[in-house]
Amino acid sequence: SEWQVQNLGCADLIDIATEPGTTNRNFGAWEGATTDKIKFLRHPNNPEYYCYDANGTYVGFGSGNGLTSNYLQQNEDYYSEYVEDYLNRAVRWLLDRTKADGLRLDAVKHITPDFFGATFGEDRDRSNYGYLGQAQEQFNLTRGYSDWNNHRDTVFDTELPRDDAMMFGEHLGAPPSVGDYLNAGMRLLDNDLRHHLNSQLGNPWGTLAGMDAPGSHGFAPGSSVMHAQSHDSEYAARRELQHALYLTRGGIGIIYSDGNHKAGILKGSGGAFPRHANTNFLGQWGDVRIPNLLYFHEHFARGYQVGRWSDSDVVIYERMDKRDAPGMSDGAGTVGLIMMNDNYSSGQARGFTTGFPAVGGTEDDAYLYNYSSYGGGFYKYASQLNQVVIPAGGYFLFSLRSPEASDLWERIGGHPLTILQDGNATGTVSVRRTDGPDGDPGFNPYGVPDANLTDFSYDWEIPRVTSGSNLTFVVRADGSAENVLLKLDGGMDLNGNGQRDHAPATSTDVYNGYEQMTFVGRQGPEKFAARDTARNQIGSAGAETYSWNASDGSLATTNGSTGAASFPDDTAHWVYHDPEQFNDRGERQFNASGDSAVIWLKVGYRLQINRARLYYSTNGSNPEGAGGSGRGATGVVALSYSHSDSQEATIDWWKATVSLPASGAFKYKIGVCRDQSNGTSLASVFPKNAPSVDLKKQMLTTFEIGGFNAETIQYRPHSDWGAQSTGLKEGFHFVRGRAFLSRLGQAPIYNTFSRTFYLDLKRPEGEIVFPAADGEELFGSEYGFVVRTDPSVVEVLFHVQDTDPTNDDGQTGALNGNGLSGEGNASAWIVAEEVVSRQPMGATYPKEWKFRYRNVPSGGGNATVRIALREASSSTDLSLDETSGHFKILERTVRTSGPSHRLFVTWPQRDEEKVGKDYVMKTYLSSSLVAGKSDSQVLANLSIRIDASVVQEPPYSSAVAQDLTGAWVEREVSPGLTALAYRLPILRNPEGAPDDFHQSLVVDYKDEIAGVDLRTVRTVRTDFISYGPVNPVLKVNGVNADYTTTHLFADEVAVTSEKLEVVLETPHVITAQVYTNLNRRDHASADANGDGIEDGIQPPDRDSISMANNNGYFQVHAMAFDPTRGEAGAWVCEINATKTGAYRLTARFKLQDDADVWHWYTADGRRDHAVVVTPSVALSAVMYELNPLSVDATGDDFASRSTFESLHDGNRWNLDYLTGMGANWLWFQPIHPRGEQGRETVNGQPYDPGSPYAVK
Repeated sequence: SEWQVQNLGCADLIDIATEPGTTNRNFGAWEGATTDKIKFLRHPNNPEYYCYDANGTYVGFGSGNGLTSNYLQQNEDYYSEYVEDYLNRAVRWLLDRTKADGLRLDAVKHITPDFFGATFGEDRDRSNYGYLGQAQEQFNLTRGYSDWNNHRDTVFDTELPRDDAMMFGEHLGAPPSVGDYLNAGMRLLDNDLRHHLNSQLGNPWGTLAGMDAPGSHGFAPGSSVMHAQSHDSEYAARRELQHALYLTRGGIGIIYSDGNHKAGILKGSGGAFPRHANTNFLGQWGDVRIPNLLYFHEHFARGYQVGRWSDSDVVIYERMDKRDAPGMSDGAGTVGLIMMNDNYSSGQARGFTTGFPAVGGTEDDAYLYNYSSYGGGFYKYASQLNQVVIPAGGYFLFSLRSPEASDLWERIGGHPLTILQDGNATGTVSVRRTDGPDGDPGFNPYGVPDANLTDFSYDWEIPRVTSGSNLTFVVRADGSAENVLLKLDGGMDLNGNGQRDHAPATSTDVYNGYEQMTFVGRQGPEKFAARDTARNQIGSAGAETYSWNASDGSLATTNGSTGAASFPDDTAHWVYHDPEQFNDRGERQFNASGDSAVIWLKVGYRLQINRARLYYSTNGSNPEGAGGSGRGATGVVALSYSHSDSQEATIDWWKATVSLPASGAFKYKIGVCRDQSNGTSLASVFPKNAPSVDLKKQMLTTFEIGGFNAETIQYRPHSDWGAQSTGLKEGFHFVRGRAFLSRLGQAPIYNTFSRTFYLDLKRPEGEIVFPAADGEELFGSEYGFVVRTDPSVVEVLFHVQDTDPTNDDGQTGALNGNGLSGEGNASAWIVAEEVVSRQPMGATYPKEWKFRYRNVPSGGGNATVRIALREASSSTDLSLDETSGHFKILERTVRTSGPSHRLFVTWPQRDEEKVGKDYVMKTYLSSSLVAGKSDSQVLANLSIRIDASVVQEPPYSSAVAQDLTGAWVEREVSPGLTALAYRLPILRNPEGAPDDFHQSLVVDYKDEIAGVDLRTVRTVRTDFISYGPVNPVLKVNGVNADYTTTHLFADEVAVTSEKLEVVLETPHVITAQVYTNLNRRDHASADANGDGIEDGIQPPDRDSISMANNNGYFQVHAMAFDPTRGEAGAWVCEINATKTGAYRLTARFKLQDDADVWHWYTADGRRDHAVVVTPSVALSAVMYELNPLSVDATGDDFASRSTFESLHDGNRWNLDYLTGMGANWLWFQPIHPRGEQGRETVNGQPYDPGSPYAVK
């Protein structure tokens, strides 16, 4: 019932009394019992968790709010809370501290809707009542928003400028109904829509009818959050189409992903939890559909939805955005067209009316581009959309073609968004992008060079800014870009006009945070010179390249490919340069004199161009450039007009003087273009047809913002009206250039060029926490260092230099960071472990690292511990000085008063090393401690414990002692050192453990007689996972296999058999086999392992049997996984019983993320299953029981009893009598005499058989 859903404990959770009011509606000895709720001061020692003083004045959260523990206790009545009040305060603290933009609320229907907010009344939208009302109030206070009259408008309308926290909840269906949860101020996950699509998509009898209407078969766009999968359910029929619908229709669409970190099976949940997404959200495995949909979603799925067509297979709708000018026409407001086909066997076309202008043969016929990853990019006029065949099981996404990258710049490796530092291009830093461990081993969605194709990662070069006081951002787009806006991170005053051009709460997402850039220029196609004008190229890529050699003054030319006189109306018809030929005045076209040269260029025809540029290099690289800017080491010199040709006045000569290098080669190319028409800048080109699209791509539009000071900029880091900061933080930043078509009075059409850059103004910083000061004395054999760093640090390494050379890594073989590494004179540097920091949010040094100084020498000498802090741009060569290597070295000097004896782990060689199956751990001990002792005496002093608990800290009370029966001693493995060796058990991480989980190997050596008590600890990792008790379920022909019997029948003469079905249900299994001797009776006398005992009596080791070694008395049979069997699939094997006999059967399996070992069904007390195969004739047997000893007996002693021979008397015994009764089998009771009379004797005594199976 609704009451039970809202008031009973959910999934065995305790009742936390969230219902409003003073009464707990379900607490007591029976369901429905009530009690008074309690209230009390819940955080008496944490005044930073409160935000009001006792007078109700808002003072804010945090340690600076002026509240104290004493103040809270003095005003206990004011600060005492019911559960719901505490939760309201908790969500306010969360939003204030994290600056989160919203919340997803799980299982909301298990809490009454009035807990969340006001559900009725005219003032409900502005009310701060309830969990959501309080959250929205805090959102305003923390983020500086002033919409106190409505806390919900931008929750339910994403097309408005946002000034509320986005809130949505999970509600999986009535009871209770969804209405009041929506009324409380939240959106809901649209399970109605998802269930409908799961029943219709891919169903031959399903239909998409009505799906073109906004909100059809689900919630209205203002209430809906649409999803194909979730952590509770991974199933999605035609998932690719569901993603396309959710990311393009009205409402909010989301993508569920586990980041390719796949969880294990959660008992009782029906599978893995969270569910495996298997979603290629970053383009894994070459599947670009989701990135493609997200691009369309960001740029075109805006405004409101207009239905155009729907039927059983096809749905078509458009998005219309009239927010810039509500009075615009539909043709002006239509921004996106979505066409989808659920017929997976054939493409489909439909006749429909589009909102795009569609008057064929006129200028009023929109030239549309397919943005979908289906079918490749192609164009269609709006009037031709009825001819478009939507691909089988796919979709098309149409809109006008937005501005693109210019071919002139992109084809020479230029990025549309460039960052200049003091006028020069920045350097770069390489960062690694990595998929999850269960993802794509060859993850590389952009296809960049990658040396390792199976490491789930690729390296990506991004700009590195090392001086932030004078930055210039340049956006280069094609000729269709009319305007370009720029956004850095969440938005700030980039252009220095004293304000944010498009501020939060006043701007839609199209413009929010973007700043106006300055128009630099727009040029037409840039044509490059050649000795043969048939080789004139548009763009420098592949253009003719000239070279002058400083050593001998020789000239050379690398010919370009044939280019033809393209775009004659938009640039020069042809451009000619031959350095070895002459101009019309008799001067060489490359005329070197001393350290310079005059270069001449011939252009046809007059007034077609107004710019000529020479791109050159002097370092041997090929010069490349566009629009007067060089790429890489390319320099640029402008040519100037000189004169008209003396023979042909319509031909012009241009020239430039260049400086020549003293050595090497001077390479150059020459390009010409036009960037003005009648004295004004060229107009942008609207992509209205194929020629205009071709032209715009060969043009170059440039916008820039210069003089930006990243070190002093004042901005609001959370893109709001809240807290301000000065100077960008070190690390990664994100800049976006948004280029718009010319669409005055119409809905904007734009493209966004994005780029990550790394701000690296200083070296990383940090502090040594423990030991706290120089000079601290270390008494143990080990000491744990703790270091905290700024967020930019990606790696911490340490090196110890002390007075004892015998503990150097090169001497001990361990990787402890001590002294010399053993590789020449190189110092030993070892990586420290990053641990979960307990620093408060906003701390200067929020990252925390730890390592252990091992083998601390005795004697009170000094040791210097050097700690290197590396960031993404730091060198790995720590022999460099700090400035050259761009790292930070911290130092701590300590006194070493360790014990005179040593104990340390050598293998594993370092903390956090991975160990696998059969790993031999070796701990080194001072040989003086074992002198005169036997190996057993030494091992008696040794203990090894393994701690796999959540908190692994001294004294390691949760560590489990190991059985050291198999340990051994290796004496004098190194001068003065003895190894204590032990084969580790298979280490497995607890299920659900984080990726950085480790286990601690705690080694103690205690010799009470010698007064020695030493300990060393090594942390290790493993890839193996423990799923706890597996509890497999094995069934044979439907019967539980544990110590039970299956009876079958076979006729070996007629060659008939019966089937045996074996079914195994066990989570996490990756392979399974049946192990049995069924049908193998003829091999019982074999001795496969040569132990001298027949295999029927003593079989070989069962783990030795495999598919490759499968011809003995016992065999294995492969099982196949059937996802339709059992609760979550089962492993199945069928075997035919062909030979009679008594056999046994069990199963074995291997687990996911486990060592390569077999787990047996018969573990944990379970026993084999018996299989008895009887001759088929037994099915028709009618038995007559006969006792030969009594059939003709005259007494009870041996002499008077009858015998088997007595049956020979035809007068007394007649088989015909038995067959007449229908008997066809005789069952003889014992034919041997009972007792001792008549038995043969052995050594003078009657033979005792010992077993009825061995009677003689």
